Amino acid sequence: MACLWGHKWDGCQCTKCGKVRSEEHDWDLCKGACRKCGSKQAEQHDWEGCKCKRCGKTRDAEHDWAGCKCKRCGKTQDIDHGWAGCTCIRCGRRRDVEHNIAEVPDKCAKRCVRCGKEVPFHKNEDFDGNCICKKCGIEEHNFKQVYMEKKSSLSSLPDEKWICSRCGTVKEGWIDWNNVGRGCAEGAEGKCKKCGACSLPTYYIIYPDKRKFRIKNDGSKAPIK
Repeated sequence: MACLWGHKWDGCQCTKCGKVRSEEHDWDLCKGACRKCGSKQAEQHDWEGCKCKRCGKTRDAEHDWAGCKCKRCGKTQDIDHGWAGCTCIRCGRRRDVEHNIAEVPDKCAKRCVRCGKEVPFHKNEDFDGNCICKKCGIEEHNFKQVYMEKKSSLSSLPDEKWICSRCGTVKEGWIDWNNVGRGCAEGAEGKCKKCGACSLPTYYIIYPDKRKFRIKNDGSKAPIK
């Protein structure tokens, strides 16, 4: 009844009864909504490259790349990094190389001053005569590779051991198959990269679990009974 003799329009809405008409909306173009009545339409952004100049919304198109980072929206890509050691100075991405390591006081560790990654670290003077760290209690040997005299004339390889340079603990070595030529392992023509022999000899080894094995000429291993 308030608008029997006509509405009093304020844009799209009557100030008397609240009725809405489909004209003179006050559009928020970026939200696609009328500020007065809430009617909807498609969003209409004012794009400048990947970013709207009005509302700041971004899209995954027309980036302004400066190496690995877009100068407008901050999006990153995994190419063209500006590495300073382990950290990219543009996007902050990190890699597990070229750390700037410094010792951590009162701790058996070193820490990267750029990314904060910590790695265990001990000095020789940290260990007692049994290779037990006096700070943290960990047991850690410093094994060095040592070639001994051959035990058997059947083997053309020297006996290989690993001896701790601090406490003298010994563990037997083993053949590194990455250093054996393919032809040598198969008994075909070709030489072992390590010993120079044309066929792999029988060789006795002890693995860390203390089980003994015999390496056969064909490269297979068999337990020693």
